[in-house]
Parts: sequence; structure tokens; C-alpha cells
Amino acid sequence: MTTPPITISSGVTSSGVTVSGGSTYIVASGGTASSFTVVANTFASNGMSNQAGGTVVSATVSSGGNLYEIGGVDRFTTILAGGFELVSSGGVASNTVMSGGTFRVAQGGTIVSASVLANAILSARVNGVVSNSTISNGGEIIVASGGSASGSVVLSGGFEIVTSSANGFGADVKSGGTEVVSSGGTATSTTIENGGTLALRGLAFSAGGSASFDSSTNLLTVVEGANTYTETLAGSYTGLYFHTSSSSANASTNVFVDTNPACFCAGTRLLTEDGAIAVEDLVEGMALLTVRGAASRRVRWIGQRDTALARHPRPWDVQPVRVLADAFAPGMPAQDVRLSPDHAVFSDGHLIPVRALINGASIVQESIDRVTYYHVELEDADGQAVHDVLLAQGLPVESYLDTGNRSAFANGGGAVMAHPDFALQVWDALACAPLAVEGPVVRDIRHRLLARAVAMGFALTGDADLCLIADGRVLRPSEVSGETLRFTLPHPAARLALVSRLCVPAETDPDSDDRRSLGVAVRSVSIDGVPVGLADLARGWHPAEPEWRWTAGEAALPGPAQSEVVVRLWAGGRYWVPAEASTGERAVS
Repeated sequence: MTTPPITISSGVTSSGVTVSGGSTYIVASGGTASSFTVVANTFASNGMSNQAGGTVVSATVSSGGNLYEIGGVDRFTTILAGGFELVSSGGVASNTVMSGGTFRVAQGGTIVSASVLANAILSARVNGVVSNSTISNGGEIIVASGGSASGSVVLSGGFEIVTSSANGFGADVKSGGTEVVSSGGTATSTTIENGGTLALRGLAFSAGGSASFDSSTNLLTVVEGANTYTETLAGSYTGLYFHTSSSSANASTNVFVDTNPACFCAGTRLLTEDGAIAVEDLVEGMALLTVRGAASRRVRWIGQRDTALARHPRPWDVQPVRVLADAFAPGMPAQDVRLSPDHAVFSDGHLIPVRALINGASIVQESIDRVTYYHVELEDADGQAVHDVLLAQGLPVESYLDTGNRSAFANGGGAVMAHPDFALQVWDALACAPLAVEGPVVRDIRHRLLARAVAMGFALTGDADLCLIADGRVLRPSEVSGETLRFTLPHPAARLALVSRLCVPAETDPDSDDRRSLGVAVRSVSIDGVPVGLADLARGWHPAEPEWRWTAGEAALPGPAQSEVVVRLWAGGRYWVPAEASTGERAVS
């Protein structure tokens, strides 16, 4: 049962009141409510209602509490987890702190300078306006159809989401922050700082896509296949570069901004006039043997950076790539070499980022927690910086080319960036050789690397080695008929999963750009004769395709099963068998 509403009339100030279950306070025009606490209410319509001309100052809305700003003014409100505030019909809320609650700005409402903290959601609906708010780690501002947001500051782990028919203006996306723009949404004058991300939902990623920035117009152009996204940005991007990557959400494209030094891992030995020396032991003035220019060049500068990969917003972009000994040819390299992903290898007259040559066998990316990177800048006879090709344990690779990213290193002479990125994408007249990231040159080299991997003892197989894990027990097929596999259970099982080898098509087929990690493509599954809906499966499955669904190597099935599981496959992939498993030891030829 509710109590009659209590009205704070014009000229009346009420403070320190707790609005509890079933009660309602109305702040009328000219009335003021100060330091109210709104706790759980019996009915959604109860709580605190601030009418046109009313003022609420320093209210606290707790779990289950409701605060409605219907034309009134609200300052310094705190919304706790489970609390709710609605601003509409000319209402204005300023300096709100959201700590896990929900804030909805409806038609005609305005919120200014909100702080959106972890697990808090601020949404702007039709004609709702959000301005100059800050979004922290775990917080979200959702700008719904017809709503608008301006001047948002998106900190690391925060999200501003501009949905279809909504508008975002002047967001400042800090390192680790993300602005999401859905198909049909509009964002303008965004500033994307080093390490920030612009996520384009509905723009499907393509391996041949690109992000380019025209500094004369501040126009960002993202091209993915036949589709293009453009946005006029704010801010300066001197020394920063735009890159694209695939987003697992909604087959979207992520655009991120970073610097681009390419680096050697600690321990890499470079060939000097006095023999091979570990990169961390080099000193300025030492002479290194070079390939493209003079026979040798002196070290001008050595960059160094210790990077915690687990804290990096995109660790896959800085995790080192290992090139196994003999991967290119016998003795090339003589020992394993570890490089940053976009450190370029010199082959066929071109420089190719090593990430473009990953094949899952002789060239692989490592997942580690921390790495120390070094880069070596050379100088010409006049003491000027010059780009050239060095020999790293017998592998020809590029030296450092300064494109404005020297501050990414701890000893670079400037502030150390919070998340230095190590990519080599931008080339100008100073580069010592043309860059190739795709096309015939790269495909030819990848074909040779695959053949070389086989010569080294690695083997490709079409056998996915599919098995069923039933309550932790590994079961092999009891019957195989074409693409149909039958698994017979010795005992009923509650937990089921299909487990297989993994393949990345782009790593085993030089003509493929599919970089998903795939298990097997499943047409159908039945458990004890009852069909399983593939579309309803979740853990360990890629998104469903028209006639099949790929597993991701370990795919959960719904239990329990009493006696059998039957799986009908559409296809498998080409899977690497480790060299040791296929030959007993890795060959050198």
C-alpha cells in the first residue's frame, strides 16, 4: 500500500530525507530538496519526482530507488548500483555520478557533466541530450535513435555507443577507450588518441581493407571491400597512424590509432663488424653489417621498451612473432628470431611485415605476459639517420625508421606512452625498400614458406582428429560413414564437448584471408536420436552459416546424453601436425 505523495512547495527547502518503500516526494516549482536518499520503492512509479521549476541537490539514489526529473533541475546526484533516474520534458541534471545504476535521458531531457563509472549505463533516447560527460572503465553511454551526445570523454575500458539514427559529436576517445558507431549512426569531430578505438558496427572487416587519414581535411576514410565509412575527426595525428582489425562482435571493423616502431626481442643477435652481438649489448657507434646500402653502418640510437602485454588494449598487435631457424632457407635464420608483429623482413626486394607471413608452423605468434623490445637506428657517413636492412641471426630485417614514434621507447627522449604499439605500416621516401603487405609478392613468399615448412618436417593433414569429451572422458568415433561420425557412450554423461585440431585458413592457404581459428564445420548433431539446434549453441562455436557451423576447437554440446552422439560434418580444414609428431624430429635441409 502506498502513502499519499508529499509535496515540497515553492519557497520550501527540505533536506536529509530518506524516501523509502511506497512513498513519493514531489518537488514543485520553487521548491528545493537537498541531500535526499531514495531507496527501494514498492512500485516503479514511486520515489522522488522533481517538477518544472523544482530543484534537487546532492540526492543519492540507492538500489531499487527512482528519481524522476520532469522539468526540474538536479545537481550533484549520486546513482548507486540498482538505482534509476529519468530526466525528461525540459529537466536538466548536472554533475551526476553514476556508480552502477541506470540513467535515462528521455524526450526533452538534458544531462551535463555526468561521470559514468563501472557497470553504469547512461542512455539518451529521442531528443534526449548528453553533454560533456566522462565514461570510465566498465561504464557505457548509449545514444539511442533520435538522441545525441556531445563532448564525451571516453577513458580506458569505457564505451560510447552511437546507435542507428543517433548522433555523437566531439567525443575524446582516450587510450583503451572505444566509441562504437552502428550502421545508420553519425559521429563527427571525434578525437581518437593514441591507443583509442573507433568500432564500426555493420562495416564488415576485409583483410584487404584500409584506414587512411587526410591531414589537410582531417578526414578519416575506412574502406572495407565495397563499403566505405568517412568521418571528419578533431585533434592532431602527427606521428600517429590508423589501422584496422576485425571485431568479433557483429562482424565489425575496429579502427585504432597508434605509433609504429618495429622491434627486436631481447636476445636477438645482430651481425656487427666484430661478429654477432645481442641487441641489448649493442652501443651507439658500433658498426653493423647492412644489405641495402653501404657494407656497414654505425648505430645512431637504440630504443628500448619493456611491455606488459596483458595490460595492452590490443595485445595481439604487440605479441612477438617467432621465426624458426631455417624457416626461409637453410641457415636463414640460423637460430630462431623473435620480432614484433609488423617488423619487416626483407625478401624478393620488398619489406614484408612478419605478421603477413605467419603460417602456424615455421612462423608463429607467441602469447606471453611480458616482452622487452629493442630497435636499432642507423646513421650514414654524415651522421644522419638512415633506413637499411640488418642481419638478425642470418635473417635480413629492417632497421628503425623514425616516423614520429621515438617516444614509444623508455629512452626515446619524450614521455613514455601508456601503451606503446609496435607496428610498421607507414612508408615514405626514406624507406630503403618498397613495402608489401598483400598481393602477388606476399603470396609467392607465403607459398615458398609453406613448402619450406614441409621440408623442415611439418606436415599438413585433413584429419581433424575429432573426438567427444563426455564428463572428462575422451571418446573416439565408434563408427565413421562418410562425413557422419557416431560416438557411443559407455555410460550416461552430463557434460559434452566436441574437440578437434585447429586451423587458421590464411596460415595454410596463401590465397585465403580468413584468419579465424577453426575446428570443424558441423552440419547437424543429434543426441540420443534427438536433433540439436546448432543456432542455439554458444560456448566454443563460431556464428552460424547457412548450412553449417564451425567449432572453435572445443565446442560445448547440451547434456545429458544416455547412449550416443551423432555428428554430421560439412568440412574440415588443413591442420598442421607438429614436426616432432610427423617425423620424430625437425629436419634441416
